[in-house]
Amino acid sequence: MTLSRSDLSRIRGIVFDAFGTTCRGEPLSKFVPWHESLPHAERQLLLDRWMAGEVGPAELIAYGDRRQAPPLDVLAQTLEVGLDEVHVYSDVPPVLEALSGRGYRLATASNLVAPFGRALERELGAWMDGFALSYEVGALKPDRRMFEAAARHLEMSADQILVVGDSVTDDIEGAHALGMASIQVDRSGTVADTIASLEPLLSLLSKPADTEPPHF
Repeated sequence: MTLSRSDLSRIRGIVFDAFGTTCRGEPLSKFVPWHESLPHAERQLLLDRWMAGEVGPAELIAYGDRRQAPPLDVLAQTLEVGLDEVHVYSDVPPVLEALSGRGYRLATASNLVAPFGRALERELGAWMDGFALSYEVGALKPDRRMFEAAARHLEMSADQILVVGDSVTDDIEGAHALGMASIQVDRSGTVADTIASLEPLLSLLSKPADTEPPHF
């Protein structure tokens, strides 16, 4: 995490990753255990297509060990139960409240499947100015379309935005490709040059600099 004073002085908006950064929940693979018989690459492709909104529960049931696949209504019910297992980390509400109070605009950009956007809205909606969700955008981070969608919610240009996330590829490299600053989160506290919670953001970001309204 190497950000200069000038980098921080430009920041007016923050885009947060969700799972592993602001929220915790069950891994997506838990909901499709009958796919375990498939090669890893095929399983990952299906998960990616699911998160991009290209396939839904009905199509997912057709892959893998059909003997273990649940009926469609059971899978839908399992996903609904999974929504209740999504919660923010304890440090998140006070940090988001403080950043919002200081005048920063906030958004979430997340690779996830429907209906989990409802869980993010429940847990984070009080502070977010918008959500860029992969199944709505039709792309996954690090695809630029996800970050561009978040920037539209913030109504800001790339150089005014800080991306905070736990994935080097999806969040950090994705942000840099668009000229956005970034900070990596590692909640285990074992990776160098990262933050283990969101609390350090409060010492890094005092309040947005006064700037001209953004234009595109």
